[in-house]
Amino acid sequence: MNKEMEIFILDSEKTILFLDVDGVLNCQTTTETSPSGMIGIGDVQLNFLKELIDETNSLIVLSSTWRLEFDENFNPKTDDAKYLVEKLNEKNLKIYDMLRKEMNQYDSRGTQIVGWISEHPQFKNFLILDDEYFDYNKLNLKKYFVKTNFYGVGLNKKSIKKSIYKLKQQKEMTD
Repeated sequence: MNKEMEIFILDSEKTILFLDVDGVLNCQTTTETSPSGMIGIGDVQLNFLKELIDETNSLIVLSSTWRLEFDENFNPKTDDAKYLVEKLNEKNLKIYDMLRKEMNQYDSRGTQIVGWISEHPQFKNFLILDDEYFDYNKLNLKKYFVKTNFYGVGLNKKSIKKSIYKLKQQKEMTD
């Protein structure tokens, strides 16, 4: 088996987690701040993310606008991007990929997720963690979407349970 085929097989066993940051890894009560003074990453929410990643064998695809803080090779361009990477590294979490950077009114987050999935057909199961609806319903992504709440607690135990349930449903349909 060649290396590319081996990577393809390993990847296909993984679940993709499209991750928003604000409202998922933090909330209005998060006291930590990023280097630029914005709301930082909450340790509680980060622990829940680690639990979800471990439980679901997922890879992180950054869908958040935080992705604009990275260059095309995923290298942090700003202190906030470095901070995000460091916070993820604390839990041994890595960013696998990011959505495209082009952002305009005709190319919404949901459209970008659909595009990413079509470009990576080896992944059969995915989940979207976000605190905003964007165009997820319009694009029939609701069954893949778990909404968190910036004005609540961000990612929490209830979100984890809902995420696992949605992924189990997907896996039953693809098996």
